Amino acid sequence: MPTTAADESGGPRLATGRLRLRPVSDADVAVIAELADDPEVAGRTGSIPYPLSEDEAQAWFRSHLGEEGETLFAIERTEDGAFLGVIGLGVAPGARRGSVGFWLARPHWGRGYMTEAVAAVLAHAFAAMGLDAVEAEVFNDNAASLRVLEKAGFRWVGVAERDFPARGGRRKVVRLERRRPVAP
Repeated sequence: MPTTAADESGGPRLATGRLRLRPVSDADVAVIAELADDPEVAGRTGSIPYPLSEDEAQAWFRSHLGEEGETLFAIERTEDGAFLGVIGLGVAPGARRGSVGFWLARPHWGRGYMTEAVAAVLAHAFAAMGLDAVEAEVFNDNAASLRVLEKAGFRWVGVAERDFPARGGRRKVVRLERRRPVAP
């Protein structure tokens, strides 16, 4: 079961058996630029440009900080503190629904880290924030992210087409949703 605490800045910190999730900081921009500057990583996101310079990583980070109600969590492996990726939870002020998005550095794919991080963020969204539902959108050809979300209990709600300038225009996405578990 994930645990929740607040860091010195008041942002949430989450912990699981293998991971720590903490708010992303300016100090993370260089490692974000290094890990997300990979066509296989950036190409699975809607907003990370490729190639990705440190200045572009800083702009990406700043654009998410400017979105009211969004928390970007750095995903770190507990055993060695390695930075693995980022997961974001967005909630508009006063809303009862949130949205989640994520990326993981390629060397860490296939080890269950993102499934664990998504579960921790969902537990926080439902228990600590009292949300009724969390939504996600994934490119329709991103089978790995679809599997992560399905393992976390997300259900398909439809397909849409969205504009993604970082991906060169319009792309199809699968829309998914996870509702708050009903207490027995």
